Order: sequence, then C-alpha cells, then structure tokens
Amino acid sequence: MLTEVLSRERLIIFIKIVMNIIAVVVTYNRIELLKRTVRCLQQNKPVSSIVVVNNGSTDATAEWLKTQSGLTVINQANVGGSGGFYTGMQYAYQAGADWIWCMDDDVFPRADCLERLLQHAGREDIGILAPRRLQEGKLFTHEFQGYNLTNLLLPCTPGSWRNRL
Repeated sequence: MLTEVLSRERLIIFIKIVMNIIAVVVTYNRIELLKRTVRCLQQNKPVSSIVVVNNGSTDATAEWLKTQSGLTVINQANVGGSGGFYTGMQYAYQAGADWIWCMDDDVFPRADCLERLLQHAGREDIGILAPRRLQEGKLFTHEFQGYNLTNLLLPCTPGSWRNRL
C-alpha cells in the first residue's frame, strides 16, 4: 500500500504533485461565514482550487466574490444545498478532480485538516473521508460513525453498522 511505503512527508509531496484536489463550498446569504471559510481553505494544502457555488445570495456575497482572485465562482438560482453541491461536484469532476472536498460556508477547517485526511487516502477500504467536527471546542458528531455501502438493501441505522464493517 502506498501509505506504508512512503513516509508522511513524502506522501504529502506526492499528493501535491500528482493529485487534483478541488474544494467545493456552497453558500447562501452568509458572506461573513464564507469569508472565513475561504481563508481557512486557502491555508490548506494541497487544495488545487476552490469552487464557490453561490446559491442565489441576495446579500453582498456576489459582489464580494467578484473581487476575489484565485476562486472559481458559479452563480446560480437557489436550488438548495444539495443542488449547490451537485453543481460544484459536477464542475470539479469535469475539471479532473481526483478528490472533491465539499463543505457548507459555515465550516472552518484547520490549516492541517486536508493534510491529515489525505494520510488515509491511499487505503483501499476508504472511499469517503470526513474530518471530525468541533462545535464550541467540543467534538460534535451524530450517533452514527460510518455507513455500510456494500449492500444498499440492508438498513444502516445508528449503531447497526458496527456488526457489518
């Protein structure tokens, strides 16, 4: 496995050189939160590009986005969060993304967040990566910690995944 052969530092260098990682942020009328999210993403390496899907904001979001260099901005009517992520993921896929990092405009990843996630990217049993979420300095999580995607006919209720993984 690639992660076993390469040291952590060499793996990060390899990922920076080879992988196209596109961050997708969906926003609607939360310009101050969006500004903070973009600042946080700009500190994360190796993000290749940041795509902001503006879901029809009526505040100053569109005007602020026009002044930002280094962002890809997609303006569209408000089709909800899932519609925004669909647009952003479709763009990232067509742009050749190896990994797509999706988040709302109220997510503020630490500067080492992507680097730490990518330490697990070479594992064959990993298809989706997500960081732990902190709220007011405490771990915020749902009752479930994973999904079994091998048999979509089996229900995956909180706690039931433990017996299936």
